[in-house]
Order: sequence, then C-alpha cells, then structure tokens
Amino acid sequence: MATHRTNAAFIKAFDKRIENLTHNMESIHRELVNGGIEDHNDLTKGTLSTKQLRKDGHPFARQNGGGRGVVGKGARKGIKKSRPVLPINKQTGKLRNSFYKVSTKTLFGGRSDKMGFRAYYARFVLRPGGTRKMIDRGFYSISGKPGVIRRRHRTRLQIVRKRLTTKRKN
Repeated sequence: MATHRTNAAFIKAFDKRIENLTHNMESIHRELVNGGIEDHNDLTKGTLSTKQLRKDGHPFARQNGGGRGVVGKGARKGIKKSRPVLPINKQTGKLRNSFYKVSTKTLFGGRSDKMGFRAYYARFVLRPGGTRKMIDRGFYSISGKPGVIRRRHRTRLQIVRKRLTTKRKN
C-alpha cells in the first residue's frame, strides 16, 4: 500500500482507485446483462413440436390437472416436480420473440437493467412452482431455490469477479 505525503497525492490516488472500481463495476454489469440475454435466448429454443409433445403424452402436464407433485403420462413420468425441464420449447416463437430488456439510470448515475418476456402466457410457462396444470419448468426458481437463470447469473458473476481480481494482481 502506498504512502501519500500530501493531501493532493492522496486525493489523486483515491480518485484513480474510484475510477478503476467504477470501470470494473460497469464491466461486470455489462458482462452479466449480455450473459442474461444469452441465457434467456438459449433456454427458450427447445425443438419439440406440438405434435411430438402430444405423442409423448404432454410430458410437462400434471396428471389430470391434479396436485402440484403429480407429473403427467409420457416421457417425463416419475420425475420430481422440482427437477428442471429445459429448454422451453419454441412452438410458435411468440414467447422467445417477446423478450425485452429495459435499461434505466439509477439515482447515483449507475444503470439498472430489467429483462423478461412480454407474452401473456410467459407467467404461466415460467412460473416458479408451476401451475395447476403444468409442472415447474425450473426457469427462474425451482421449489424456492434458484433456477437455471439465477444459477447461471451467480456463476457468471463469480467468474467475472475472479477474472478482475487476477488482472489486478498481475
């Protein structure tokens, strides 16, 4: 750690440190936003057609529209309700095309980004815990635990932070 002999030297060093910190925070944020966009696109591009789903006995449906833990007949019979079933299939493409990202400035000059889907049925397909008729898809959360999107976000954050700290040491 450097020793500063004057207030001006200290202020100059402190300003440089704050500038580096802000730059690092912005790069972390940018990396996480880009990764989030990638994840949302990647996890909504499943290739099972409606015909194939019907043939498999609608594997994402609850049996007879019954209780939350009951899984329908077909290819996914017997799996627990909390197991992630991804990617989300692309029947019409409306869900995937309704993806949005909104950036807003925060009070102190930072940036906040919000992303999600605008399709009216997104709240049913991606709902944590599933619905009365559909099992939990594990997109945002799985039975109260972080889902695929949130786990990827946390992992990406750890990687970026680690990369920035190793750069600083070199």
